Amino acid sequence: MRKIGVLVHGLFLQANDWEHIVWGTPPYELGSLPKAVEMMLQFGLDNIGCMIFGTGASQKDGMKEAEYTRHQVQLAMNMRRLEAYPAIKEQNDFQSTRGLVRLAELINTATLETDAKNTVEEIANAARQFKERGCDLIIHVPTCGSHAPRCVKTYLQVKAQGNIPDGQVWIAAAAETTFAGSTINDVVIIEPPHRADDPMVDAPVKAHEMASKLFKLPPPARIKFLQETTKVLRERYGV
Repeated sequence: MRKIGVLVHGLFLQANDWEHIVWGTPPYELGSLPKAVEMMLQFGLDNIGCMIFGTGASQKDGMKEAEYTRHQVQLAMNMRRLEAYPAIKEQNDFQSTRGLVRLAELINTATLETDAKNTVEEIANAARQFKERGCDLIIHVPTCGSHAPRCVKTYLQVKAQGNIPDGQVWIAAAAETTFAGSTINDVVIIEPPHRADDPMVDAPVKAHEMASKLFKLPPPARIKFLQETTKVLRERYGV
């Protein structure tokens, strides 16, 4: 059996609706914290070799992001907040004293990855620490469903850079929550055109290239560009 590592991606502590994003809404909308617990229970607590919380990108109440996030789930263990989720409560390990002790141990001894300041560093640093602890199957839990596609992309970028150890297999387990004021339908994924019957394959300008350039603009210029583009799309193209 593979030794499993679990990475809980950090969410900027001043993010709007932080509490809901990481906790979700019982009984079925799991945030990143209950999702991480669900995954550990599903794969078997005795198979979990290491748990990591990230990152050090923000602070609150004198604690860095990773520390504050772990503190929240530690409190939850005391308050039995996790029981509100059937996907957790109905697991055998969660119903036994031994299982609860093991779960608390994994959380309390989790590594706090506070050196990382972004998702790239978070994944690369975690991969190195998982290797040191002999974990070769990694479950990483994005902050929410909105964040999940970027986590998968970032993992592949980190791997292409040679910073994922040979033999490590990574699986993303997306939470059901989304960023504040949005739904999963608001997440837009722009793939490079690739089908032979797609006329955009040979287009001189491609959507994914334009989108990436947009984020190189400072916010004021970005807002102006979006306003001007929205006007053109509406008035000239009717969309």
